[in-house]
Amino acid sequence: MSSHTVRHTICSPVDTVPGIPEGSLYGRPVPEAKTIMFNSVPKCGSRTLVWVFWDFVRQFATPDPVYVEYMLSIREYEKSISKIREQLAEQTRPGFIHGHYRYAELPENERPVFASMIREPLSRYISWYYFMRHGDADMNKTQLLKNLGPHAARPNETLDECFHNNRADCKEPFYYELNVRLFCGYDPQCDKNPQYALNKAKENLEKYMVIGLMEEYEDTLKVMEN
Repeated sequence: MSSHTVRHTICSPVDTVPGIPEGSLYGRPVPEAKTIMFNSVPKCGSRTLVWVFWDFVRQFATPDPVYVEYMLSIREYEKSISKIREQLAEQTRPGFIHGHYRYAELPENERPVFASMIREPLSRYISWYYFMRHGDADMNKTQLLKNLGPHAARPNETLDECFHNNRADCKEPFYYELNVRLFCGYDPQCDKNPQYALNKAKENLEKYMVIGLMEEYEDTLKVMEN
């Protein structure tokens, strides 16, 4: 799909976009009383987007963005969904909730407006790999290194060396299939059955109002402004 097609799909009304299933939320206006839940896919520019929302807060006195703790694992998926529901119930509307968590299937009366941003998968993976070993201006390298498991590539290893040494973070599907698993959700099958995960992720994409592209950041911001 070309970048032009992606922009057209995101920005246009649903009824005028060929190939968009009936009932899809693409292009629908956001109800004023709704909370926006932004699924932050790691290394897809979400932190910059949150800074933009903070500027919005300062200008228009809207409720502060609320951060949801890191919840990408499905080991305690019931706890994760309960936490998300709790955050939604407490959030002043209209609001903005963000964090590294998966798509959560919620009762219709509790359902927020879902939004996210993605990135070319290989570029995202490379960025994540080196970020976890070197950090950046906002993330402490020492703390990040503590999160590396015993079978992960060492801090001084290049990505090529990681594959050569058969390290966990270069062979485990979780790390390079993260986009699919995040949009699939907290169903245990999302981590066990790749075909199920892909099909479910495609189905869940239709429940998002906007999914931006990091490579087209300005266009994504224009869509979200509308």
